[in-house]
Amino acid sequence: MNNKLDELIKELENFAREDEMIKDFLNIFKKDKKDEKKEEKNDKHKKDEEKEEKEKKWEGRVEDELKKRLE
Repeated sequence: MNNKLDELIKELENFAREDEMIKDFLNIFKKDKKDEKKEEKNDKHKKDEEKEEKEKKWEGRVEDELKKRLE
């Protein structure tokens, strides 16, 4: 009877360790996903800024060309 109890305790301890490892892995996975989403958001923001800069350059060029033609 004592052997059975010892075996069950060992199994429970192993299960608890495995459960902790799984939780740790899931936390790491969740953090990676969160970081990935943050990167995507930053990339999108950067692309939007670049697009605005290009539009401003074109607007400036168009204004300069119009001024030249009007002179």
